[in-house]
Amino acid sequence: MTARATYRNAGLLLSVLALWATALPAAGQIISPGKLSEAHRNLEGIANCTRCHELGERGIARQKCLSCHEPLAVRIQAGRGLHGRSESTECGDCHAEHLGLEARIVRFDTTRFDHRDTGWDLVSAHRSTACRSCHKPSFIADPLVLRTKAPVGATGRTFLGLDARCEGCHEPDNPHGTQFADPDCSRCHSESGWKEASRFDHAGSRFPLTGRHRVVSCASCHAATTTTADPGSLRYAGVPFSTCASCHRDPHTGRMGARCADCHVTEGWSSLVGGTFGTAAEHARTGFVLEGAHAAASCSSCHARGASSSSTVRLRFAAGSTRRRFPVPA
Repeated sequence: MTARATYRNAGLLLSVLALWATALPAAGQIISPGKLSEAHRNLEGIANCTRCHELGERGIARQKCLSCHEPLAVRIQAGRGLHGRSESTECGDCHAEHLGLEARIVRFDTTRFDHRDTGWDLVSAHRSTACRSCHKPSFIADPLVLRTKAPVGATGRTFLGLDARCEGCHEPDNPHGTQFADPDCSRCHSESGWKEASRFDHAGSRFPLTGRHRVVSCASCHAATTTTADPGSLRYAGVPFSTCASCHRDPHTGRMGARCADCHVTEGWSSLVGGTFGTAAEHARTGFVLEGAHAAASCSSCHARGASSSSTVRLRFAAGSTRRRFPVPA
C-alpha cells in the first residue's frame, strides 16, 4: 500500500470516529442492521444499543424487553395469556426489528387467530363477535396496562387488560341495576344469549315454582321497578312472597284469613286442597258454623250458581264474582 493510500484510509477512519463523537445516533446506523420500527424509534442510536442487547451476545436480551413491557412480564410470570402460554422464550422469534419505521413488528392475523391459545376459549355468541368489540380502550381494566399504554397512545392497539368478568364488557347491558350485590352472571345466563336466563333454576330459589306458576311469564311477577337506583329494571331480588296476597287480590276480603294454601293449591284457584273445602271445622272459618243438617249437606246444595228464587238458600254474588265457585250465601 502506498503512503498516499495509507493516508487516505487513516483520514477515513478519523472521519468515522469524528462522526461517532459528534452524532451518536447517526454513528449507530453504521453498525445497525437497519432502522427501528415506529414503536421503538426513541431507541435509535449507538448509545441505546445496550437497552435491548447484551454486549458480545447475539440477538435480543429477553429480560430487557420485559423491563419495558411490564404487562407482558406479569403474564409470562403467571403463565397466563398468549405470551404466558407460548412455547417460545425468545421475543425475537416473533418480533423482528431493524426493518424500518413502517415495519410491523407485531404480526397478528385476527381472522386466523385461535383464541384458545390465550387460555380463554370463545363459545356460542362470542365466536362471531368482532375482536375490537371487546378489545377496546373503554373496556381495559388492568391499571398496569393503562399506565404503560396510555402515555404512548397504544390503548387502541393492545389486546391486553380486559376484565374477565361478564360485567367487564356487559355492564352497559345489565338489566338488573344494583339489585345484585355480588353478581355472577353465569349462574343464570349462558354465552348463547343474555335475554334468556337458561341456567337459572327457580327450584333453587326461596320460591320454587309449582302448578300454574310454572307457566306464568317472568314479567308477570317480576315487574319493572320504579326506584331511582334501578328505573325500568326487572325486579328479581327482594320480590315479596310472604303471602299469596303479595301478588294476588284476595277475593274473600280477609274473611278467610291470610293462609290461602290451607284451602287452595297452585294448580288453580278453583282447585281446593283434597278437591273440596274439607271439614265442618274449616267451614267455621267463614263465620258460618255448620251444625245439625248443615254439617251433612253437600256444598252444591247451598253454593249452586243460578239458584231459583224459591230456593231456601239465596246466593249473593258480588260484582264481577259470578264465576267463583263458592259465592257467599245470602
